[in-house]
Amino acid sequence: MKTLIPLVTFAFISSLAIAQPCQVVKEGMSKEEVLKLVGAPNEIDTLSRVFLSNEQQIIYTVVWQYGDVTKDGNQRVQFIGDKVDGDVIPDGKKYDELMLALRSRGASGAEIYEQGKKLNRELCK
Repeated sequence: MKTLIPLVTFAFISSLAIAQPCQVVKEGMSKEEVLKLVGAPNEIDTLSRVFLSNEQQIIYTVVWQYGDVTKDGNQRVQFIGDKVDGDVIPDGKKYDELMLALRSRGASGAEIYEQGKKLNRELCK
């Protein structure tokens, strides 16, 4: 019995260390929380959004990529500031293909949003 407890504890910690981002990362988590759950990303991309109003605002969006970014299956975690923004994308290539197809046929913003969420739910199992 005494050897069972360390084995169960090790199995639990190991499962967290190799967890898929789409299964454990949730909107609103901090970068520190994401690092603890799934480790460091393979690639980090910084994007910016410019909002026009009385003053121009630039908001930086950072995307952490996990997995091989040249193949299917790379997962993306998007941050605005220090917090996860939206869902984790479980397969970047399929997501990009869907977004391109929807935009090219003139889909509404609501449809694009819903189809993206549906794809993410299907791929993250």
